[in-house]
Amino acid sequence: MAAFRSTPPWPEQAPRPVVLAASWTGDGTLRIEGELPGGAVAQEVLLVARDYGDVCVFPAEASGTRFSAMLEPAHTKSLAGTLPLREGKWDLYARAAGDGAPGRLWLCHASVRFLAGLREHAPDVKLVHSRRRQHIEAPLERHAADLAASGIDTMNFHYSEWTKGLVALFHRFDVNAFAWDVQEIRHLRAMLRLDVDAVYSDHVERMVTIVNEWLEQGDVAT
Repeated sequence: MAAFRSTPPWPEQAPRPVVLAASWTGDGTLRIEGELPGGAVAQEVLLVARDYGDVCVFPAEASGTRFSAMLEPAHTKSLAGTLPLREGKWDLYARAAGDGAPGRLWLCHASVRFLAGLREHAPDVKLVHSRRRQHIEAPLERHAADLAASGIDTMNFHYSEWTKGLVALFHRFDVNAFAWDVQEIRHLRAMLRLDVDAVYSDHVERMVTIVNEWLEQGDVAT
């Protein structure tokens, strides 16, 4: 779970679609039927390539919490026009409509290419590049500029990799700074002093208490 320095809308757990039926038509179209638990209404069905991050979006017809969609693997839209679906493993997702749900979703991924490809199809979702610092090949200033140019909202480093200067660098490009694996009270307070925008921790009660304490009182001695 993550806690934020400011008070954005708390992201809700995105409902996972359940496929109830799938069948092929004579023209090679795959019809799927499913539902989104929790009362969510499916607006679109997404196919996301596991290995290279491509995203194909198909409209869904909803009836209550159930939905149906027609997937045409031989005719998928891309920047190069209408092409057959590339070979590989594809994961199926359903995107919910209404209530500003995409704007409350923060999606983390290690691939900039995947996130940049998703931005075109999910303009409201908050995108987070989550990677260890040593795996960033470009200079960090260049990387921050690339994230901003690609519409990626956030850089997520391990807490031990952030410095105040590095946080300021990403902020200069309007890219958020998130820190993960922030477990101890001293580390939570240290990250807040660095002006990170959010922290990830396994200790929810401890995390929320320290962040609320900071928001109410400012810096607290370790």
